[in-house]
Amino acid sequence: DVGETVLFSHFMSEILQLRGSNTATVKDLISMRKFVEKMNKEVRKDLNEVNRHVLQLAEVVKEIRSPAIGTVLQTTVAPEAEVPRNGPQGAQMALASPSPS
Repeated sequence: DVGETVLFSHFMSEILQLRGSNTATVKDLISMRKFVEKMNKEVRKDLNEVNRHVLQLAEVVKEIRSPAIGTVLQTTVAPEAEVPRNGPQGAQMALASPSPS
């Protein structure tokens, strides 16, 4: 299955069984090390990307929760428009709706 996890010790045991009587060479070990380093680099890159997105989302949530936004929304509603009773969220909805001409 794709995405199935395997313990490293089990993985190495299987690899060693495949080689039979052939012994691992320095070249084999270097090749394995390079492969592991490459995969580790890719995982770190992906984690950094995820971290960057999490930080961006945290900023968006912070802006949404900011009381200053509610104040701005209330002051940007036209004086003749009725501000809904459910507070700034309703004012935002009123702003998003096209006003009748």
